[in-house]
Amino acid sequence: MKLSNKLKLLFSKAFDVLKQEKVQKKIKIFNSLLAFISLIIIFTTLLNEGYIYSLYTLSFTTLLVGSLFYLSNLYLWTFFMKQNYQLSIEDFINNWSLSKLGKYIPAGIMILTSRLNQKVKRNQNTKKIFYGLLEEQFLFSLIGLVTSVLVISYFSSTYQPVVFLIISTLLVILIKKIIDKSSFDYIFLINNKIIVILNLNLNLLFIYLIALDVSPDISFEIAIFYFLSSCLSLFFVGVPAGIGIREFIFLFFMTPDNLNFAEYDFLFTIRLAIILLDLSWYLMSLIFIKYNKTFND
Repeated sequence: MKLSNKLKLLFSKAFDVLKQEKVQKKIKIFNSLLAFISLIIIFTTLLNEGYIYSLYTLSFTTLLVGSLFYLSNLYLWTFFMKQNYQLSIEDFINNWSLSKLGKYIPAGIMILTSRLNQKVKRNQNTKKIFYGLLEEQFLFSLIGLVTSVLVISYFSSTYQPVVFLIISTLLVILIKKIIDKSSFDYIFLINNKIIVILNLNLNLLFIYLIALDVSPDISFEIAIFYFLSSCLSLFFVGVPAGIGIREFIFLFFMTPDNLNFAEYDFLFTIRLAIILLDLSWYLMSLIFIKYNKTFND
């Protein structure tokens, strides 16, 4: 059996298992329980150590890079929807931005419902959107996970930023070539490989800039471990925005010898920054829809 047929068969079987309601419910309950336990452990530790959060002001550069990261994410979804459904951005930007807020709802219900609720032509269905969501959450996370592990394991901190760019680029190109040899009936997000590479590296840069403000001495170490933690947390389906799981994994990687209050400050600051960006992009989408409708009328 050809590799492309094996991949297609494996993908089909995985989809059949995941779409079973009982399986999804068990996974979400288990992951939500882990998140709850993780939050209890983290906050108990903070209370015992007398931690008090120090508020940090986000620089214009940090917010700009964060916005570019979100813009690249929107561009990828725009490309995906245009290629698979021939829709323009005004047709789905509200659903896309709403899904950014929906990730904070337990079990991740709104991430699915907001995007799968997309209006398409009568002769089309939303199955491809579901595939796109799986690719966005799991394939991109897998690329980030492999890249981070290789960078952390085999390269010194001096070369890590450049090596991250090189490895992530090679992985995206490799996966794109494998997909090109397969016979799937929809256009992948990763087909726009340049924007995927940009998206991954903007994400890391955004994390790094926040770490740089909070703890300059080990800023890239914090950034790469948090990026790795973010990728891992996305595999815990059903946890609202990975809250608890992401932080627990990060604290696990940052050994007790390195861990101090600055890392806790970083965790709170980046969470606030992400929430701010999610809200901002949702509000901007509402303004865009309103003025676009007024202009067309």
